[in-house]
Amino acid sequence: MSDRIDHDAVYNFLHAQLRIESLEERYKLREFSRKFQIKSYQPGELLWDLESTTGDLNVILSGAFGEYFKEKEGNHLLRFYRKGKCAFSEDLLLYSKPSETFTRCLVEGVVASVPRSLLLLAGEEGNFGPSILSGLINLSMTEYRYTTYEMLQTSVEFRIKAALEQFPELLNVIPRKELSDYLGISRASLFRTLKMFGHEKSN
Repeated sequence: MSDRIDHDAVYNFLHAQLRIESLEERYKLREFSRKFQIKSYQPGELLWDLESTTGDLNVILSGAFGEYFKEKEGNHLLRFYRKGKCAFSEDLLLYSKPSETFTRCLVEGVVASVPRSLLLLAGEEGNFGPSILSGLINLSMTEYRYTTYEMLQTSVEFRIKAALEQFPELLNVIPRKELSDYLGISRASLFRTLKMFGHEKSN
């Protein structure tokens, strides 16, 4: 029963995010969702890394993950993945080239994954595979535009409040420096705003 529930969740998440509407493709999507492998992750374990050679499409069933870009100065947090989100390396999955990012488990969770090879195989059977890939590209571009708009157009207070509402465990799982870099603000601004919200204590 648990396995069926997990695969039903995969179908629902994919359908919600990829907006596949035709009856035939929805049927194929449900069949495809049953091919996902379910795996548990502990904090610190990697969903993919810089050495990965194959791209997987991952659906987060529970927990939280952070995607990072490795720089000389350290690792820069790019985005969070929580329950119901599709997580994947664009380099590996969409363009079949080495990944420039890695993704680490932040909060213990469960992930459903399927390799790129099965996506391509689905494409050989009709338009279903390309529909998924096209949907993932659009999803990635939409999230990037939204994040960029949010960083440019919203206040520090709004960004921090929105992040905490979406991810209540945020302050407990990543360092303040990573959080300030991710939000595009100084550590001093982060401290002042968290203090205003009652999340920091005065020295």
